[in-house]
Amino acid sequence: MTPFRRFFDYRAFLVGFGIAVVGALIFRALTSFPFWVCFVMVVVAMQLNGWLAVWEDNQPGGFNNPNADQKDVKKR
Repeated sequence: MTPFRRFFDYRAFLVGFGIAVVGALIFRALTSFPFWVCFVMVVVAMQLNGWLAVWEDNQPGGFNNPNADQKDVKKR
């Protein structure tokens, strides 16, 4: 394993890149925007969606920060 591979997961990058390309192609087919504009819009939307999901999960009562009532249910 190369030292760089510890910090960068090629498979996850390629899957995300593929999803962004397919999303951009679909968005381009539905609009008249150039491909690169659609690609940038899809990548930004994916980043915002990921940030929002992490933020929501870390809120009180979220997936990563359950309430006391929710902690008891997980132990059973």
